[in-house]
Amino acid sequence: MSLDLDRARRTTPARLAVGRAGARPRTSTWLAFQRDHATARDAVWSEWSPAFVERLRALGFVVVASNAPDRASYVRRPPLGRTLPEASVAEVRRASPQPPVVQVVLSDGLSARAAETHFERVHAGLDRHLAALGSVGVPVAVRGGRVAVADQIGAAVGATLVVHLIGERPGLGSADSLGCYLTWRPGPATTDADRKCISNIRPAGLAPDEAGATIAGVCRRILEHGGSGTSLVL
Repeated sequence: MSLDLDRARRTTPARLAVGRAGARPRTSTWLAFQRDHATARDAVWSEWSPAFVERLRALGFVVVASNAPDRASYVRRPPLGRTLPEASVAEVRRASPQPPVVQVVLSDGLSARAAETHFERVHAGLDRHLAALGSVGVPVAVRGGRVAVADQIGAAVGATLVVHLIGERPGLGSADSLGCYLTWRPGPATTDADRKCISNIRPAGLAPDEAGATIAGVCRRILEHGGSGTSLVL
């Protein structure tokens, strides 16, 4: 095995040069694949535990649910996870009567376990670093949320910038990854091209303890630039 390939195998969870037994994968390789695939499937169907929801409330979060009535609807009908019911929008507005500079949103996304596993470590640093950028709105947690739900929340409170932490689509070997989408002045016309994304927040990627400072650093650049889309070069 070449040195370059050996180095690559040590630095990535990708299945590189796993070998074969005749025309088939080795038993150990196949069992590891089935394990990781099952873990990824479980992550997609996972939901926040009642204890975690209560912990979010204790941290000051307003906890709401998207228009997806259950997990099956959330997975099979993505548009339902992109919006909140009007009653929930009104609740969010009441919580932040003054437009904040930064609005933090947390969603379960396609891996509820990602937030449940890593969020508190991210939150400690994020809270501290964002406070230096201006007023921060009352944080909102969304069950059954997709990326665009933060646009509606940001527009509802009049935020200049939305920081949306969300469970990423799980991969084979990364079922607990958090992503963070940063959007300048979100609204109904916002598209994915208007966002900046920091992904792979987990111990094997961007360490949760360091993610808060990294996110706040990009937020500072966005506020200075006056935009978060493709025109912002990091």
